[in-house]
Amino acid sequence: MLKRLFICNFFIIFTAIILFYSYPIASANESTVELHKKQAIYYSKEGMTDKAIKEFEKAIQISYNEGYEKGKIEAEKQKSAKVYMKYVILSIAVGLYLSAVFMAILWWSDISSQVSSIRRNLRINGFIGGIKVKLSPELRKKAIEIAKSEDKLRRAINQENDPSLRDIASGVLPRLDELVRQALLLLELK
Repeated sequence: MLKRLFICNFFIIFTAIILFYSYPIASANESTVELHKKQAIYYSKEGMTDKAIKEFEKAIQISYNEGYEKGKIEAEKQKSAKVYMKYVILSIAVGLYLSAVFMAILWWSDISSQVSSIRRNLRINGFIGGIKVKLSPELRKKAIEIAKSEDKLRRAINQENDPSLRDIASGVLPRLDELVRQALLLLELK
């Protein structure tokens, strides 16, 4: 069960990472910037400084705009990454909480079944002990066999998967209960 939970959490984290890195990253248009720089260098060599300054300003403006766009995209990406991280952390916390609750339920059901099994065994052993003290040897053997067979039959019913056999065994149990009741009456009479 925990293995399934860890696999689910892994896929949630994996999906968050994919979403985090799936934003398109704006590539710098370096060819335009380089073209303006080359133009500016050419104009400066030719002595046209005003045109060279304008071309350098255009190159700087394009670089600035591209940097600004990249920064904006990175800021959005970081903001969305923080939001996704909150969801990932929340999903992990909820998953761990639910698994802890489920494990506690399983643990308590296991304890309650063990306690009922121990109580049943103590009751049968006490009944057998009472039979040994108060009955004659022949009746004692029969009563002990009845008590043990009832316990074995109850175990067999609980372990049986075939519904038809389970129905047959369930039909025998009331008769065994009657025999146990009669054995208890014999104990009280003796």
